[in-house]
Amino acid sequence: MTDTNSDATWNRKDTKNHQLRVLRGGEEGGKHRGHVGAPSLQPRLFGLNGDITFATLGALWTSGELARAFPDHVKKKKSAGDDISRLKRLNEMIGQVPLRAFAEDDAAQAMRELPATYSRATRRQYAQIISKLLSLAVYPCKLIKHSPLPRGWMPSGTTTPAKGFLFPEEEARLLGNTNIPLERRMLYGFLAREGCRLSEALNLEWTNIHLARGFLTLDENKTNDPRVWALGVDVGRALSAYRKHARGDRLFSVCSSRSLARVLRKDLVDSQVSREELFRRTETRLPFRVHDLRGTFVTLALASGRSETWVCDRTGHKSSDMVNRYRRQARTAAEVDLGWFHPLDEVVPEIRRMTSEQSPSERRIPDEKRRILQNERRIPDGGRRILQNERRIFEIDESAAQGGPKGGPDKTKEATDSVASCTSSRGFSAVPEVGLEPTRFLGRRILNPLRLPFRHSGSQSCTCEVAS
Repeated sequence: MTDTNSDATWNRKDTKNHQLRVLRGGEEGGKHRGHVGAPSLQPRLFGLNGDITFATLGALWTSGELARAFPDHVKKKKSAGDDISRLKRLNEMIGQVPLRAFAEDDAAQAMRELPATYSRATRRQYAQIISKLLSLAVYPCKLIKHSPLPRGWMPSGTTTPAKGFLFPEEEARLLGNTNIPLERRMLYGFLAREGCRLSEALNLEWTNIHLARGFLTLDENKTNDPRVWALGVDVGRALSAYRKHARGDRLFSVCSSRSLARVLRKDLVDSQVSREELFRRTETRLPFRVHDLRGTFVTLALASGRSETWVCDRTGHKSSDMVNRYRRQARTAAEVDLGWFHPLDEVVPEIRRMTSEQSPSERRIPDEKRRILQNERRIPDGGRRILQNERRIFEIDESAAQGGPKGGPDKTKEATDSVASCTSSRGFSAVPEVGLEPTRFLGRRILNPLRLPFRHSGSQSCTCEVAS
């Protein structure tokens, strides 16, 4: 059909899931870009009008046509698969409604016809799609003057339900189950030890892994924030052995994200993991999902004393608020001393056999790195010894700090030597690393005037003078 507002022509492109109407420029479009007579290869949507239906605009959005036509205002969809399935249900109710005639009642009718079994969070996702499409229709498409949805129409957010995390021994049982395909177990172990998203792991190629140096580069991800981080030593050794038997250019090419959450729970049951909270679904708790392997990584990393920066380098979290969601269960994991995962190259039987067949020269450098890693795992215990020494120093009374009769120069010298011995130890520091929470005892009596280069003058009122 020919648009009445321009000389452009609409062509219909049939696809498997939906039909797209893509406006393509002719010779005039080529001349406009300086290529005389060259046909336009990019979609140009300047001929859109208000007669476009809700379903058509949704198809243009999820297919990426809007992002190519308006790259400055529309981002390419990275979760298009989920949105296509949601739009399919919405199109059954409001798909044929022209955007020019779209009203608030149409949106309300679509929300009422959603299945009653949907949670509030799922219903909010459907509402977000309706609101987003109407917003795009206003600008940059300029199909309608304003959105028919009033302020406050979006359903309110809900409290975050509780999510479970795997204990190290449960994860070892899962990875040791040889009835589960090796590729799937390697995916589980990689997600739990490196903390990346499932979509990122499934798109990883062997060219992203630098096994000789032991680090990973991830340029394309959900947040468009390229990341690079050092792989765990055990993960590097396991991937080196796994690569010889992997198929294709991708690390986990045989795995699919479809229904993987149910598959994971079935694999847990087959591995004799029967903790009830991993499988229970209530209003306040979700059953264990593949994404919760990422949450397990954050929880155990924080519990092991890793800093928030170290965690975010691997997970790609942009906000501390996301990491803070795991701090409570991380404190619990630290109190009960859950520890970290078993080495990936030892917990998977097939990988353990592969690595045992390697020559000593191939294993020399990784083994040295493993000793370093084991020393790092002992840092929390060493840190406690350091803090105890510091606490003992801070408990020296004021007269001892001044070399008075109660402590004397010998006791002060002993305390100083204790700190010096801690700071000189390899791999330790007298300043506690950033961990689960601040070391509160450092705030007690640390600013006592007797410890500062000031002197006290008067009992009722004090004036601080710089000591000579």
